[in-house]
Order: sequence, then C-alpha cells, then structure tokens
Amino acid sequence: MGRSRSQGDPEDDEDTGTTRDRWEGCALSGKARSLWIGVLVLFGVIQLIPVDRSNPPVEADLTTPTAVGKVVQESCYDCHSNETSWPWYSRVAPVSWLVAWDVEEARDELNFSSWGRLSREEQAEMREEIWEVVEEGEMPLWYYLPAHPEARLTEDDRRVLQEWAGKDRVASESASTSSDPVAAAASPAAAAAAAGAVADLRESLGKALRQALAEGGPEAAIEVCRVEAPRLAAAASVEGVVVGRTSHRLRNPENAPRDWVIPLLEEYRQSEPTPTGSRTVDLGAARLGYVEPIFMQPLCTTCHGENVDPSLLERIRERYPADEAIGFRPGELRGLFWAVVDRERAS
Repeated sequence: MGRSRSQGDPEDDEDTGTTRDRWEGCALSGKARSLWIGVLVLFGVIQLIPVDRSNPPVEADLTTPTAVGKVVQESCYDCHSNETSWPWYSRVAPVSWLVAWDVEEARDELNFSSWGRLSREEQAEMREEIWEVVEEGEMPLWYYLPAHPEARLTEDDRRVLQEWAGKDRVASESASTSSDPVAAAASPAAAAAAAGAVADLRESLGKALRQALAEGGPEAAIEVCRVEAPRLAAAASVEGVVVGRTSHRLRNPENAPRDWVIPLLEEYRQSEPTPTGSRTVDLGAARLGYVEPIFMQPLCTTCHGENVDPSLLERIRERYPADEAIGFRPGELRGLFWAVVDRERAS
C-alpha cells in the first residue's frame, strides 16, 4: 500500500514550490506578452500621426552648367529642393519624423527649387557657403551617405563645386595677368586646350541660337540661353578644362564672373579700343585661366539690343527679374568666354 503524505511532508513542499514557480512563470510570460502587445499597439498608433512628405511646386529652379547640376542633384536635391525622393523608411514612424524634419530644415536653409528668386549677391554668397560646408566635410551629412552612396562626393565633384563657387586657389588680387603670347609660351598645351574649348562653345551656342530664332523666334532663343547654354558649356568642357560665359551686365545670375575673371573683364571694358585678343592668368596649383571677348552680334540685338520689344522684355523679366543685359549695340563688348585649365591633365 502506498503511504499517505503527512503534513510537512517534503514531497508536498516540492510540489507546492513547483506549482508556484509555474504560476510565477506564467505571470511573467503574461506581462512580457502584454508589454509587446502594448509596444505593437503604440507602434501602430504613431503611424497614424500625419507627416508632411509633400513636394511643393518648383518656383525658380537652379540653372547651371550640367556638371554642377549633376553633382548638386545627386548630393543635395533630396533635402534641399522641392524634388525630394521620399524613401520607404520615410513612411515608417518614428524614422519618418526625423526624415521630414531634416528635409524641412534643409529647405529653410537652402532650396534649389527657388534659387532663381535669390539676388545675384545672395546667390554668390550661397555658392561660397556651399563650398565651405563641402570643404569642411559637413555636407552631405554622414548619416545620409550609408543609404545614399551615390551622394558621396568624389574629388572631381569637389573640384566642380569649387569652380562653381568661384573659390579659386589664388585670389584675383594676387593673380598675375599677361597677354596671350607670354602665357601661351609658359603653357602652350593649356592655352591651346582653353582656346579649343571656348571655340567649341562659341560655335555650338551660335548654331543653337540661329536655329532657335529661325524655328521659334526670340522666345525660343531665350530658352536656348537659359537651358541649352549651360549644357553646351558642359559639353565643351573636356577633361582638364572647364568653360563658361560671363558679362559685366548679366541676364542669368549663374553667369556671374569668377573672382579671377573680374579684373580681366574690367581691363577689356576700360581699354580703348576694346582688345580683340585673349588674356590668360596664372591661378596657381598648376591651373591656367583663359578669357576671350564676346562682342555683340546683330543676331543678338532682338533680345539684348537697345530696342527690345516691350512684350518680349516683359517675358524676359519674368524669367530674370534682375536682368541687366539690354541696351547693347552691335560690336560692343558683351562679355567674356572663360576657361580654367588643369595644366597637368590638359598637357
């Protein structure tokens, strides 16, 4: 016969302890389950909090040489424009809150979609600030790069932004200028590369303008200068050479003269008669600056002359509120073609 268990039997204590442990384990499991359920419910609730992921209309987008535009769009536009590509995680709170906040703050600081509304001075100042944060490694943000490796700046990208910002290695005050034969003798390959790039830009731009005037009239020509000219400048910028246009009376603020170009532009303006040859400047760091004069052609008087049609002038002012590029006479100095040549890469 089995023996009966008396009060205080050790086996009873063991069974009681086991049962208590089981109940306590169940209680703990229940608390953990409740905690996880609470976390999931909270996670679901915060997804209902609205987050602004809108892309407002583009008002006055950045117009710049293609090389600059490519770098800026790949590295800056997601936060600093109204053309943000919202990734999947921007739809999952709480990460979505951080993304939306970053974009809002970035747009307030600098929005390329309204760049054209800035004055010429404001744009020049902003270009310098852009180069400063890039040079110091503050942009793009370190935590943005792992998910967007295409935004990482290469040395070529940094060089393009440096040129765009006008932060040349030698300031215009200390730059030494010389006539074309002397500088060319010091660096014939660089001078030849610059002259060739300028010739390509002059020819392609003239052809595009003549075609636009013939097919679409003055308004089409305005669009060529606004949209096609930066692309043509980028196309003419071969390896080791960056080329562009500028003037003392600008239409497009993006064509503002670089620091080193300003004294050369003044030299052309003050000389009587206006020199027809090229000029060069030693920019240091194995770089050569090169300029050629642009003279007003009869072809351009429709949009830049002394008697621009009022309705056309109104449309020009809509695109360029600060336009100064009217009142030119045929044969008058219109501006300069410029080029920066890396002597080592161009040789």
